[in-house]
Amino acid sequence: MRIFRFTQQILVVLLLISLCAIKISQVNALEVPRITLEELKSKLDQKADVIVVDARGKNSFEQEHIKSAISIPEGEVEARHNELPKDTEIVFY
Repeated sequence: MRIFRFTQQILVVLLLISLCAIKISQVNALEVPRITLEELKSKLDQKADVIVVDARGKNSFEQEHIKSAISIPEGEVEARHNELPKDTEIVFY
């Protein structure tokens, strides 16, 4: 009986690991839309509703950046994502 229960527990653990692996592969399969520099310039020239986020460090941002860009360094994006609107196109660079 102990061996049967142990085998059941092992099977449950293997099932959970398999489900996690499937979920991870689904997340990795998501493609982040990309645009070219020319497409971004066109959107900005047309004054399209787009937010440009400069994800470089503060020093790089202070040295130069796209005119309308806001600075959210890469390491802060997760903590500051609530500062970004949900209904507007956002371009990170």
